[in-house]
Amino acid sequence: MGIILNNISFGFTENLINGLSCRFDDGWTAVVGANGAGKTSLLRLITGELKPGSGSIECTDTPAFCSQQTSVIPENAEALFTDCEPESYRLQHRFGLSPEWIERWETLSFGEKKRLQIASALYTGSEILILDEPSNHLDQPSRDLLITALKNFRGTGIIVSHDRMFLNELAYQTLFLEPPAHDLRRQGYDAASEARNTEQNYMRTQQKQIGSEVRRLEKRAAEYRQLAGTADRRRSKRNIAAADHDAKSKIDAARLTGKDAVHGRTLNRLQGRIEHQKGLLEQHNPSREKSFNYSLRFKPGRNRTLFTVPEGMLELGEKQLSFGSFQMQPEDKVALSGVNGSGKSSLLNHIYGRCRKDGVFYLRQEISSMEAEAFFSRAGSLDSAERGRIYAIMAALGSPPERVLQAENPSPGEMRKLLIAEAITNEIEFLILDEPTNHLDLPSIEALELALAEYGAGLLLVSHDRLFLENTTETRWQITPIEENRFELKL
Repeated sequence: MGIILNNISFGFTENLINGLSCRFDDGWTAVVGANGAGKTSLLRLITGELKPGSGSIECTDTPAFCSQQTSVIPENAEALFTDCEPESYRLQHRFGLSPEWIERWETLSFGEKKRLQIASALYTGSEILILDEPSNHLDQPSRDLLITALKNFRGTGIIVSHDRMFLNELAYQTLFLEPPAHDLRRQGYDAASEARNTEQNYMRTQQKQIGSEVRRLEKRAAEYRQLAGTADRRRSKRNIAAADHDAKSKIDAARLTGKDAVHGRTLNRLQGRIEHQKGLLEQHNPSREKSFNYSLRFKPGRNRTLFTVPEGMLELGEKQLSFGSFQMQPEDKVALSGVNGSGKSSLLNHIYGRCRKDGVFYLRQEISSMEAEAFFSRAGSLDSAERGRIYAIMAALGSPPERVLQAENPSPGEMRKLLIAEAITNEIEFLILDEPTNHLDLPSIEALELALAEYGAGLLLVSHDRLFLENTTETRWQITPIEENRFELKL
């Protein structure tokens, strides 16, 4: 059985989840939706941390839950390493764990912490495993290792993730949350998303056609309403003199034949057809999900190199990154790849230092408080037209613009969207983006991907999202290890 949701509803002020009934059997289910759609709330409902406002939840076992946070060592991590049973050794081997990780938890990478967190959850032996954004900040080798390990799980799994390749590798069904509605499809993410888009496009086409028919019928109804009113006035004896028997006889004859009432009957039939069409219109009501139709504005291509970096080496603590001379041209679209700790962000900083700053937008992996303050300082001096454009782009990216701009401390995802929205409103010659999809929900990632795919100027992109890279860049630069603690950039 796994998990059964029986008509559950939940919301803090208004329902995020409304009348959701579905079941999760053995295998992985992807739960997707925009920020604030209730994904994490649904996971907390299933684990019992939250209680539904109505309905019930049935689980065959106590769920093991892995949250996004990895600040605390998992409760049973130590037992995992001291247990001499074969399953404990299998988990350690499968996830590439080492007992000394317990002692140096604070110095572990996010990927190492996440692997130990999930292995500890599996060690509980629960038939139900629930993961909230397990692939955040993971490099490709760590992602591949985690996917392989999770494919071996034979129970009921639920996963919330913005990583499409991760979802496609694991999920056999996909639950879309669009408060207060929901849509469960027995397909992986890409197939389910494509089917939904096809249906949405069909419904939008039908909606336009039915809307045109409703307007045509209403126009005819207005004409017949006027004719019926004229006929009613002709049939009325109210203003006829009492002695004018001839006029009264003609009205009585018209009533008997029903000739003057034909407009009224036609009007009634038209009104019936209008109501029928409006019913069809309701049935062909597409998702309220917003489409992103903004393009990144860029300066016309110039016959000048964006930057040139001479041969050199960067010190990365105990590590080193070496490179030969390299440069980028105005329309190059480059993906910079490498494992965590290989110096990708350091190299981007070095490149940015070699760039002319006019027309360059640099989005760092983590946005500092200083950068956030600088944005709000700039935002305060925007005119109404510029502010309106940022509002529109934020709304298209799925965040309420007024609330975000008035917030004292926007979330990392919202701050990222604000900076991206500002970049879109300006003419950009060169984009440098370091993990731009971090903290973004799937609809926002797909919207940004669409904008970057149509962008006609220079793009230098770091991302662990392989599909995002494939759809937005044309050239790959790879940072590879050449010996212990030494890396080299290969073009």
